[in-house]
Amino acid sequence: MNLIDVRRIQTSVEDIFHEGGPRAEVPLRRGSIAAVLTNPY
Repeated sequence: MNLIDVRRIQTSVEDIFHEGGPRAEVPLRRGSIAAVLTNPY
């Protein structure tokens, strides 16, 4: 077993066209990444 093992990786990409105002010509793109690691202690 390695000191740190990655158990799961989750990625998400979101395109936002409208958020409380007029519709944007170019959508806002947001992304996130999360990882679940094992605890060796």
